[in-house]
Amino acid sequence: MHGLKTPAFLGLRTSSRPASPAPNTSPPSMTPIVTPGSSAQPTPLDISIPVSPIDGPNNKDSIPLRRPLAAKLHLSSAFRRASPSPSPAPTPVPAPTIAGTSSSYLDALALKLSEAAGKTLASPTPAHNSDGLLIEGRRPLPAGRGRALGQLIVSEMNAALATGGCDLLRASLRAMHRPLNVLLSNMSGLLAPLVGALHPTGVLLPSNGWVGNGAAQAHALGLACMAGELLEALDGLPADCNKVGGEGLRSTKEGLEGVIKRVVNPVFAAVRTELGALIDALEVAPEPCAVGVGKKDKVVGDQPAIVALQTAMPCAMRVLTRVGTVPGPVVRGALAQTDIAMVWRAMVALAHRPVSASVPSGSGSPTRSSSGTGFLGKSHGPSKALSSSASTKTQTLGKTPSLGSMAASSSGSAVPASLTKRLTPPNTPPAGRFGLLLPPSRPSSPPGSISPAAQLAHDARVVVGLLDALPKPAGEDAREAVGEAFDALRTFAELLGLLSASVLDKQAIIDLVDGESADEASGKEEREELPALIVLPAVLRGKSVATLLDIPEAEYRERCLSGFGRAEASEEVVAKAVLRAWKEGESTEWVRAWLEGRSG
Repeated sequence: MHGLKTPAFLGLRTSSRPASPAPNTSPPSMTPIVTPGSSAQPTPLDISIPVSPIDGPNNKDSIPLRRPLAAKLHLSSAFRRASPSPSPAPTPVPAPTIAGTSSSYLDALALKLSEAAGKTLASPTPAHNSDGLLIEGRRPLPAGRGRALGQLIVSEMNAALATGGCDLLRASLRAMHRPLNVLLSNMSGLLAPLVGALHPTGVLLPSNGWVGNGAAQAHALGLACMAGELLEALDGLPADCNKVGGEGLRSTKEGLEGVIKRVVNPVFAAVRTELGALIDALEVAPEPCAVGVGKKDKVVGDQPAIVALQTAMPCAMRVLTRVGTVPGPVVRGALAQTDIAMVWRAMVALAHRPVSASVPSGSGSPTRSSSGTGFLGKSHGPSKALSSSASTKTQTLGKTPSLGSMAASSSGSAVPASLTKRLTPPNTPPAGRFGLLLPPSRPSSPPGSISPAAQLAHDARVVVGLLDALPKPAGEDAREAVGEAFDALRTFAELLGLLSASVLDKQAIIDLVDGESADEASGKEEREELPALIVLPAVLRGKSVATLLDIPEAEYRERCLSGFGRAEASEEVVAKAVLRAWKEGESTEWVRAWLEGRSG
């Protein structure tokens, strides 16, 4: 029995094959039952192994064995073979990567942007010089190139954001830095030799390059337009692109704004300086001229400052229109600032023009003289002056010797009567035949002087018409600010018209200044109130507020009258100081009451 359980051949195992671990539990062994005469050999393994199915049912000598339930449960552990040698772990399948996140995509994107930036600054072809704009073989950049480059950048960034999210967007922004930096460097290199030839002085002269079509000015404007178009396109990028860190486009935008400012800021400054000097001359009161005296009647408004302003305005409009074609918020803000500055300086100059409080008795309205007008629109003086001049001419002609007497005195001999009759001219007709007889119901207007207040009101209306022709910015906010400034100028011109009347309508003046509607039933919207520091010198007939406050005029204007905002901020303080400086009886009651209301 011991030999059957542990046969000798079970110990003959190769040393190269490790032994299988022993099972935890083994099923109970049973002694095999062998019938006499049977040729079947007892199996050396556990008797729980069933009969081989190859024996089939024909093997009648085999007796089926019954195994307990525990043997069935431990069958797998009883026959577990030795584990094979450990195989290497399988390589995990990589997750599907987005095509845009690979380095090849970013390199291709950078190359595409570099090529597009190079084409943007390429010189237009053919390089002809028919208009004189060729400089060193290059022509000015046409409009639209910056917009095309900007559209390419926007499309790539939107595709990156939609495909790979914020991670791919940041990677694309990093890839875009180098092409844009190279573009900015090339633009600065092209602009550097043009800065010295822009001549931002004398911009209101017809011979200036900004008024005409100068080559340097055209090249500079081409670069500025391209930078403005690209800047507008970059402003339309997704919000995730406006990062503060190095991945954002803040440095690129600042560089583009710098290119635009180098071109347009000197021009705007020159226009404000030169045009502002002509506007400041409106503060000087014109010399009083008599109406109807002289060979040609003077027209109201024919003053040196007005004439100079009318001459310079076409050039100023041309310059501002050319520079205003540059797109972007930089130019819109500078143009709005220029318009508002010119309006404010005009209001300050007109408000501080000295005007006498008394109106001349013979002053007429700001129209042409009512002297007689003859044929072809030729002006004549009054009939009395015409008659006196005609009688003087008749007396002069009467004293002129005849041709016959001259011939007789020269020859000393008698002249036939027939010859004398032929040489003697006929008598001059009376002057009444040439005089223009006015109807008896219309007496001739006496000569008089133009009222200074009427002249000031007329000049204000002319200035409103001239400045209103200046180009306006395209932005909604900038246009609204400029519109408010021009509304204030029109209201101020209307105020000067009310102050020029012989009888002042005090309530109408106060309503106009404070922005209140005189007729509430009309349904008109209330207007903005005028700055008190502009109204006060106009109401005081040109008296200086700085003199009342005992401070220098230049210091007062610099600190209180530098603009709309500064005047509004200083209004309450100056009004209280003026009220304290006024003595009893120095001002009219309605002006004092109005100023007290403004002082709070």
